[in-house]
Amino acid sequence: MINFQLASFLNGLSLLDVAKSRARFAEPQQFVDTSQAAIIRSNISAIASHCAQLNMPTALHRLSRIEVMLGSTTTNESLHHELSELFTAVEHDAYQEFFCHYQKDKLSHIKSMEAEWKIVFKSFKSTKSDAEAGVDCFALGHNTACVFHMMRVAEAGLRALARERSVKLPKQRPLEYGNWEEIIRETEREAEKIKNKPVSKNRDAAETFYTGCVSDLRHLKANYRNKTMHLRDSYDAGQAMSSIFRTKSFMLMVASKINEDHPRKINWRL
Repeated sequence: MINFQLASFLNGLSLLDVAKSRARFAEPQQFVDTSQAAIIRSNISAIASHCAQLNMPTALHRLSRIEVMLGSTTTNESLHHELSELFTAVEHDAYQEFFCHYQKDKLSHIKSMEAEWKIVFKSFKSTKSDAEAGVDCFALGHNTACVFHMMRVAEAGLRALARERSVKLPKQRPLEYGNWEEIIRETEREAEKIKNKPVSKNRDAAETFYTGCVSDLRHLKANYRNKTMHLRDSYDAGQAMSSIFRTKSFMLMVASKINEDHPRKINWRL
């Protein structure tokens, strides 16, 4: 997925279009002023980065020619010709590309991701690509794909929570081969043992943490995970947005106590 901002690309092209017009109406055999050449080269560098990002080889070739040409004396006539060829090259390459468009009312979810998911990404680095892909899919209107990615994010939290509680599956199967229901059930069973500890603020905090995590997991499993994995349903924008919110809330809770790189039991001081 390429996050590409059209406005800066168009702005760069418009500045080169101005330079082309100036060259056209100037004395053909007069040399381009060095200060003007420096400005054009700066604009070319900006445009080149966009063309490289979009894989526009013909335009990149033309940009490279113009940059070299402006490194020495060149006439207005030559500059006008090369800039005209550049616009033809951009048009040629543009016909080979297809673009997705973010819905403007959903862009805020992309822009705020780094801040809102900061704690999650710090403790669960492995979830970043799926979380970003899920929000990307939501912004592009691919709602069921969004839910799919969010369930992959939630699964990282589910298994980390089970490891923290030292959950053992029947027949000594690794957690990676357990299904959600049995992992949630065994995690809840291990967490229930906390109720046997003496009453205290720490015990209340531990109970609140595990009860909240298990509740979130059961909601995610019933409303999203099972239906997505078993092709039982597809989702609209509201449901996709809800899956992002519920997954993020669950992962923020888990990440506040558990780090996937340094798994260890939470010291509740019970």
